[in-house]
Amino acid sequence: MNDVVRELDKAAESAIGLDAPLAEKLAVVTRRLISVSPKFVAAIEQFINRLEHAGAGLQAPRAGQPMPAFRLPDHAHRLVSLAELLDQGPVAIVVIRGHWCHYCRVQVADLAAAAGRARLVFISAETHGPAAALRAKIGDDAVFLCDVGAGYLLSIGLAVLIDPRVARQIEAAGVDVPSYHNGGGWIVPIPAVFVVDRDGVIRVAHVDPDYRRRLDLRAVLATLTPPPGALPPTNPPTAAG
Repeated sequence: MNDVVRELDKAAESAIGLDAPLAEKLAVVTRRLISVSPKFVAAIEQFINRLEHAGAGLQAPRAGQPMPAFRLPDHAHRLVSLAELLDQGPVAIVVIRGHWCHYCRVQVADLAAAAGRARLVFISAETHGPAAALRAKIGDDAVFLCDVGAGYLLSIGLAVLIDPRVARQIEAAGVDVPSYHNGGGWIVPIPAVFVVDRDGVIRVAHVDPDYRRRLDLRAVLATLTPPPGALPPTNPPTAAG
């Protein structure tokens, strides 16, 4: 671990402790990264610009569409299907990069206060050993699923290959992303959120190839007062690059 990661660790913990909207918390991490490694920020900006120009995330599911089915292992290595989850009620599916991403740490911690509005289901390509650090922040009620090799996420347009220039800088910081993916390389999820009603229909969708921007799901869920087993249709802004 180098000085950049240590500074970002401090920034994330500071952000998590704030009583503020998610965007303000994430901005704390961004400001610290700009101050400690402007070169890395420049590489990130170029990579994100290329993703947006290529339309990354545009093929992902949208509000009003059915959520594509999945069957993925949870932290206990038990296969969990979307249908099984929906049998228990509506779910909020949160696609994250992993514990190594400081923005994901802040987002997951922020969602700890959203429990009860909808079942929280997190999907990443990260194996459950590394993912345990995030699961510990939010408790046992949330479901953490491992999409091995990002196969499911690739199939629905929610995974990208990290630019080699950015990957080299992440490696130089001592962050071994491929090992967290059980040797699966540098294919990582595009952060996204889907609020899915009991019928499997997406009511809220947010997809953004700029991983520094996240939907404030806690604020969205606070506005929903669903009847048993369903969420009413809503039309929040959907970012897709």
